[in-house]
Amino acid sequence: MRKFFRGISFASIVIILFIGLMKFPEDGLTNSVEDSAYEVPKELKTYIDKFFRDLNNYGIYPARPQNFVVKFSNLDSHRTTSHLHGVSYGFKEDSKVEIYINKNSWDSFNKTQKHYIVYHELSHDILNIDDLDDSIENYGKIMFPYISRYNTLTMDDFIDNMNQLFNSIK
Repeated sequence: MRKFFRGISFASIVIILFIGLMKFPEDGLTNSVEDSAYEVPKELKTYIDKFFRDLNNYGIYPARPQNFVVKFSNLDSHRTTSHLHGVSYGFKEDSKVEIYINKNSWDSFNKTQKHYIVYHELSHDILNIDDLDDSIENYGKIMFPYISRYNTLTMDDFIDNMNQLFNSIK
């Protein structure tokens, strides 16, 4: 009987340790895309990590929710999203980020447009910022609703507009 209880005690300790190791990452941090229940293609991870680094450089430290999904999707195949380059479903829901980026748009976008679309959608879900009006004075800004029109903008334009956006929310 004594061996039975020792066996049960040992098994219980092993199970508790296993569950503890499964719940917490090795370094104890949950601030990286790999560390939590994130669904992010490798190609988008670089842009997402840069977004958070840039925010941190402005003294903005938003939490990354456990429910963090950023995926490519064939938005062209759905009647309600066929005209969209990206869509976010976590706007004003701080517990989630759920973003879908049109794969066809992504493949046709230049580097600057890719930065704009990722920052635009993350600004919806992380910063709860709404789209700007479609007006000439908003052209070039990150929250302008038509990133496809940005094919002539440069990375310098993007950086200027990122600075303007992040400075406005500090």
